[in-house]
Parts: sequence; C-alpha cells; structure tokens
Amino acid sequence: MPNQAFRNNPAPPCSSCAECVFLRDCGGLDGPDYSKGCFQRCDLYCKLNPCDCLCPCTPIGFDEAWDDVGGICTPPSICVTPRTARKLPYYVPNIHHAGNRRHVLSERVVAIPLAAIIRKNRRGLEIAFETHDELCFTLKLARSTQVLLSCIAPDQLIEDFWRDHQLKNLLQQVSKLNLLGMTVPNYSFMLDTPRVNSLYSLSRIFRLVDRMGDAGVPTVPHINASTISDWGKWEQIMKTLPQIHYVAFEFQTGLRDDARRTKFLKNLGQMMQSLGRKIHPIVFGGTGRIQELKALFEDFTVVDSTPFMKTVHRFNLFQSAKLRPRWRLFQGPATECLSQRLAANIFHHRQFIYSRANLHDVSHLRDEQLELVA
Repeated sequence: MPNQAFRNNPAPPCSSCAECVFLRDCGGLDGPDYSKGCFQRCDLYCKLNPCDCLCPCTPIGFDEAWDDVGGICTPPSICVTPRTARKLPYYVPNIHHAGNRRHVLSERVVAIPLAAIIRKNRRGLEIAFETHDELCFTLKLARSTQVLLSCIAPDQLIEDFWRDHQLKNLLQQVSKLNLLGMTVPNYSFMLDTPRVNSLYSLSRIFRLVDRMGDAGVPTVPHINASTISDWGKWEQIMKTLPQIHYVAFEFQTGLRDDARRTKFLKNLGQMMQSLGRKIHPIVFGGTGRIQELKALFEDFTVVDSTPFMKTVHRFNLFQSAKLRPRWRLFQGPATECLSQRLAANIFHHRQFIYSRANLHDVSHLRDEQLELVA
C-alpha cells in the first residue's frame, strides 16, 4: 500500500538505485542497499511522521530548492582558506559567552559558537558585532585572540542562517570580524529518509563554501559524507581547490557511533593519501578520540566546551591521587568572577589531554608567552 508521500502520486519512485533518475548525481547507496534504493525508507518514516522531507513525491518546493543551491551537488569554485603564522594548537577551547567574567581570557586561539555572534529579531538574523575588537570586548577575550567561528549548531539556527545569509548579507558582516576562520554549517545527513535530503544538505554546504569565499570569509569546509560517492565528490573538490588545508567534522551526533566514526576516519585518511598532501582536521567533541586522530594525522585540532561548561556550573578540575582528573563542585557566591577559574580549568584540561596522548605542543601560547618559554 502506498505511504502518505505517495498517495497523490501515480508513479511512485523507483525500487532500486539502478532505476533512479538521481543516480548520476547521487551515486547510489553502498553494498546491498543499492538494490533496494533509498525510497524504501519512506515506508516506515512516513507512517511515523508527517512527510516534511525534500522528496519528488511532494513536489511543492522541490525544484525551487535545487534552484536555490545551483543544482544537485554543484561543486564550489572558490575557497578562502584560513591563514595563520603558526600552526593551530592540538586543543582549542570553545567559549560560549562572557557570563560572570570580568577579566579577559588570554588564549591565542578560541572557538565560539554561531549563536554567540547572532542576534535574532522579528526581521530575522543579524550579526551582533561590527568589528573584531567589539567581539573580543563583549566575550572577554584578549584583542590578539584568534577566533574560530563554529557553525556546528542546532538545526533551527543553521536553517535560519541559510534563509537569511543572502537576504541580510550575513557573510559580508562576518567578514568584518577578522576571524581566523568560519566552519561551514553542518547541515544534516538523515539516514532514514530518501538520499535527496542528504544531497540537498551537501549542496548547501558546497554553496556556502562558494559564498563565504566570495565574501572574503576564511572557510573551513564541514565534511559530511555517507556513501562512497559522497567521498568521491569531496576528493574531487580537494583536488580542484588545493588551497583547502583545514576541514571540520564533529563527533557529537552521528559519528558518536564507534562503527561510523571508524569508517569515517578511514575514508578521510584514504582521501588524504589519494590527494598526496596533508589535511588538518578540526574536530568538535573529539577530546576522547585523540589517539585515533594522532594515528592518522600529523596535525589536528580538537575543540570542546568542557572547561567552559564546567566552570559555568561551578566545577573545578583537580588531579586525584590516582592521577586521573576529577571535576569537583566549588562553593561560592552566585556573583563570583569566574575569570581565573575558567583559565585554570582550560589549562589543566589541556594538560591532561596532552599528557594522555603524549603530545608536546606550545602552539596554544601567545607570541609574548612563547618568548618567555624560549
């Protein structure tokens, strides 16, 4: 019996990848799933959910969506890569806001979430800051701090960003902030819906690489791939745009699964070997996977919010008798300045990460600190 998506469609989609009109752009599913096709997923999904997917069986807005991204998976033609005089450190803290801090955080490089620079009103989204100095002043960062803008964010925020980024010239505003770099939003690959949804997400990632480059924003492409064909698309882009050195991905959602993460890292390593050059991954939520990253990549950076979130919730990191770090709740007034506690938690968290993975790195130090060490 046809599911909800097919009720008004006299010709339901094909039953295998070989028969699919999207095969040339999609490449098909891997392994035995190729003979089934991705539209078989609709049978379960549409019985459990109102059909809100991008699907040829719900043609309203289908063609317009592809027009908006310049066609199915059209590769980007430009990418402005981040430039830094020194390599990125192995660990970078994620700083969400300046709450309860009165003194600047003296870090050479920090990451901040997209929500930290966005202001939302009735007219949509707008960038809350006009200059790098204003951004650093508001977030209590040193003026010399290099800021990486992370666009790994809740779906609603990055959907709103896609809706407004051209209408409100958001990328042109971001370019004035003199960022170290900006990761491309991580539009989701949904494994339980037709592949056209993932292709649309991938197409948006490609278009934003282009548009960020046009606006002069240093860009870190976010790698999303679920099939061999997807990896082939990324490899071709990396060959066409050899200036791409940094790529981003995250271990917080889909790649939290061990099997998927292992497969993803294997494919990324194979792509790097095929390219014959180094790739520097920036991994969000990857502090527990340092050993895996170290085995594959000479240079990498992990970003997490642990020290920041623990400090906000009044925890200090201390070393126990068994040499394992422990977070301990501290007592203090609600208005207590958290500047020193945050700096200390970042320091000890970084030291533990480096010691556990046997990493020796001073690239997190600012230039004046590096001179003292030397």
